[in-house]
Amino acid sequence: MPGPSPRAFARARAQASRFPRGFWVLLFGDVFQSLGFGLIMPYLTLYLTEEIGTSAALAGVLLALFSIGAFAGTPLGGVAVGEGSDGTPQFTWSTVAPVLSTMRA
Repeated sequence: MPGPSPRAFARARAQASRFPRGFWVLLFGDVFQSLGFGLIMPYLTLYLTEEIGTSAALAGVLLALFSIGAFAGTPLGGVAVGEGSDGTPQFTWSTVAPVLSTMRA
């Protein structure tokens, strides 16, 4: 099966050049983070079932709840980290939220 033509690569490169560099940095950062989490997900399941002693069904529910929360929280985090009324980025939540989420009660 033949691969993509050089013309297809040229068209893709022309389309990609429309986006600013910051877009690509964020995109590849997100891909890197997603791959990292995808690599630990099986081990997290093993940890929940073997070390903590939960059932496989409960481990699946917990991981599904985490994914649903991340899906719902991503847009909310984007709004919280968005630009302030004076046009400056508000990074407060992107710094404070991970710290708060890792603190133990």
